[in-house]
Amino acid sequence: MTTRSKRFIFYLLGITFVALVVRTIICGQLFNAPDVPVPNVQTDMATYLTMAKDILKGKWPDHYDYQPFYYTIFLPFCLSIVSSSTALVMIMQTLLASLAVWLVGLGTAELYGRKAGLIAAALLALARFHAFYTPFLLFEVLNSFWLALLFWLLVRSWKRNTWLLWMLSA
Repeated sequence: MTTRSKRFIFYLLGITFVALVVRTIICGQLFNAPDVPVPNVQTDMATYLTMAKDILKGKWPDHYDYQPFYYTIFLPFCLSIVSSSTALVMIMQTLLASLAVWLVGLGTAELYGRKAGLIAAALLALARFHAFYTPFLLFEVLNSFWLALLFWLLVRSWKRNTWLLWMLSA
C-alpha cells in the first residue's frame, strides 16, 4: 500500500505535530524540576551527564558498564553547543521523539496500510512514558528514534530490495 496519499501525509503530520506539542509542554513543565537540570548523583542521568562533561574536557571513559555509547556521544554534542544547559537536550529529544512518531507511522503504513500507520503513530504520540521521558537525560527517547529509524529502513529495504537501503539498514 502506498503512503503517498496527501490526506495520509496531512494526518500523519498532524499526529506528529501533536506529539511535538505534548512533549514541548512536558518539557516546559519539568524544565525547573530539581532532577532535570541537576540529576541526583545516584541516577543514570547523573552518570550520563558526568561522562558527557568529562568527554567535553577530553577525558574519555576507559569502559562502559551499562551506558549506551551513542548517548554518551549525543550529550557532549548538545552540551558543546549550549554549555551545561539541558534546554538544548530537551529540544533535541523533543524533535527526535516526534520524528520517531513520524517514522513509526510511515513504516507501519508500508506494512499494514494507512489506517494502521495513523493508529501506530497516534499510539506512540500519546504514549505516556515516551512523552514523559523526553526532558530527562536518559537514552530512552534517543533509542526510540534509532529503533523507529531502523524499523522504517528495514521496511523500505524489504519493499524495494536495493543494496543501498540494505546497507543503510545494516
